[in-house]
Amino acid sequence: MSNHDACRRMWRTVAALALKDDNVRITAARAGRNYTPGTANLRDGLRTLEGEIRVASAYYHGRDWQQVCENAGIGFDPEKAMAFVTGGPKAIHSARVKVLEASHG
Repeated sequence: MSNHDACRRMWRTVAALALKDDNVRITAARAGRNYTPGTANLRDGLRTLEGEIRVASAYYHGRDWQQVCENAGIGFDPEKAMAFVTGGPKAIHSARVKVLEASHG
């Protein structure tokens, strides 16, 4: 495996984890629960469902997510990312599977 391939795989993992993390946050907010992943929590306290969706949308429509997609070698599609993060567990599992399968290709 070349360094280029290893970097792509790493960025695909970053993409999958970002999608998963935001899906968990939005799912928790929808249920009225707080999601605090230990000391890695960059957001304080519980946001409303609308607030979590607004923050996720800003990220997935922004330059940082576009850069992650470019580095990962996956298409930049903010609306598809939002569909995954606002969907249920099946949606995020499907997204992770697709991203991780692409990392092996």
